[in-house]
Amino acid sequence: MREHFDKGNAWTVEKLRAKFSPGEAGRNTTDGEAAVSVHSTRNTNPLPKESQAMSVKRIEKEIVVPASLKDVWDAWTTTAGVSTFFAPNANIELRPGGPYEILFGSEAPKGSRGSEGCNVLTFRPMEMLSFTWNAPPKWPEIRKERSVVVLQLQDLDKGGVRVIVTHLGFGEGEGW
Repeated sequence: MREHFDKGNAWTVEKLRAKFSPGEAGRNTTDGEAAVSVHSTRNTNPLPKESQAMSVKRIEKEIVVPASLKDVWDAWTTTAGVSTFFAPNANIELRPGGPYEILFGSEAPKGSRGSEGCNVLTFRPMEMLSFTWNAPPKWPEIRKERSVVVLQLQDLDKGGVRVIVTHLGFGEGEGW
């Protein structure tokens, strides 16, 4: 499943790039523009202590988009914004504990539409957002568990915004 999320996270940052650079979707990127890497680390787990038993392996994607910090923030933190690049529908309430549900399949049965049941963990306006995430319905046992996504934004002096998406808190064992 980590392979699924690795590809999915790369897809997401490319969709974000396409949102702000419509004529450049699908093009090859240059160094520094989109650095994509997968890390396995120890002792850097930002999860609460009770969640530390989860794996600290993480997937990290980084991209620079030619947009204002406010536009990128709004794209990730509002229902209307997420609907412009991530999925056709969403349910986002930017508050700790608020829903962070990205609905990929509106026609699917309830509970199978996307990240239903996921929530905002915390945020620092225009800087950082963290939320829970779940597996696709094709992995029903793993779908019951939650991983964590941390989004970091950095306004660049030269223009644009560096976006770092870190996905962590993966479980261990079969399927993960």
